[in-house]
Amino acid sequence: MLCKVAAVALNPADAKLIDEFQSPGCIGGQDFAGHVVRVGEGVKRFKRGDRVFGFTFGLNPDDRASGAFSEYAAATEDLSCRIPSSMSFEEASTFGLSVGTAGFSLFRSLALPTHASPTEDCFVLVAGGATASGIAAIQILKASGFMPVATCSPSNMQMLMALGAVATFDYHSETCGAEIRNYTENTLRHALDCIATSETQRMCYDAIGTAGGKYTALNPPSTVVKYSRRDIYADSVVAWSLFGDAVRLAGTIGRPASHLDRIFASTFYPHAEDMIEKRLLKPPPCEVRPGGLEAIEKGIEDLRNGRLGTTEKRACLRKPSGNGIMRNICLWPSASSRKHNIKKFAVIRPSWKIEEFDLVIEYWLHDLNELKNLISDPEWTGRAAKDQALWVDTDKASVQIGYETLYLEEDGKIVNTEQK
Repeated sequence: MLCKVAAVALNPADAKLIDEFQSPGCIGGQDFAGHVVRVGEGVKRFKRGDRVFGFTFGLNPDDRASGAFSEYAAATEDLSCRIPSSMSFEEASTFGLSVGTAGFSLFRSLALPTHASPTEDCFVLVAGGATASGIAAIQILKASGFMPVATCSPSNMQMLMALGAVATFDYHSETCGAEIRNYTENTLRHALDCIATSETQRMCYDAIGTAGGKYTALNPPSTVVKYSRRDIYADSVVAWSLFGDAVRLAGTIGRPASHLDRIFASTFYPHAEDMIEKRLLKPPPCEVRPGGLEAIEKGIEDLRNGRLGTTEKRACLRKPSGNGIMRNICLWPSASSRKHNIKKFAVIRPSWKIEEFDLVIEYWLHDLNELKNLISDPEWTGRAAKDQALWVDTDKASVQIGYETLYLEEDGKIVNTEQK
């Protein structure tokens, strides 16, 4: 089916395909969201006008027109889902690849049942839980009755617990694997490695119990670590296999055609659509950038350099002059003389929930430690406490702080529209 693209998402796979595999003349991009404008004769689930997101095989040497980075995308029915009316195109565009990768890894590679039995070992390790695929995997596991255990940085632990992880562990710790094995009482049998380095593979091997089990990664596993334990079956997944066709990329990424993988996709994506509609599966925090297709090249470069994917703090004015990026921000609570300097805020229009505030600072949950430091600051919680409102928006997995009267200064100029 043909879709008018409204938003695309950038993934590490986009940079990897460009840097490691030469596919001249091909359209790039794996993730899109938009409207259906035309359907083929065999399409049954969608009709013209439907809001959808989908997974495409960008830079596919066998199909040069299959990518998402275009005004129109050729989408595959089996790897697409409807978008709930409450969800934006930007949020939905993050789902296609991450959801497919998570489902493929859990239910095809690790061969987990779609619903856990109380008599089974229900722990499943997700290494790299704060990645897009890791976030999807945690929520899918929770919805399927499993107990996901995740590794991440300390700043992401609160977010992953809110999404369904039963425990989180700092991957920086040299004893991370042993800590997980102790927590799971030596019963862990399944591990999904979304980082897929030799270090994370070794950590997963340390976490899996003495009875052995299964390990799967998003990159081919290290042979050195792979054979360090013969009681663990190691595998890797390539999400493009979900299309059912051969993946003709060099090296260990290539895969033969698999009709069974396509059959799995045709059953799993409708299941994912149902989970999204029921809010059992929520999008990961993402950075929304303006600029359309012209901004993709800069985004890919930032992916290479690790500058894309970090969460922005967002500020909302009650009567903003417009949306955009504000820099060199200084904030004053009305009852405090202390400045709080912010390097950068993205300005968006307020929702009905926060209209009563001049300014709202929104912190995603993986910045909760930073948020706690701000709340505990006596200059902000002392005399200014009466002006402060705090609530958690579970749909967005964010924490918001509002100040009823707040002075906002940009580059030395007061920009609050209601400020005297």
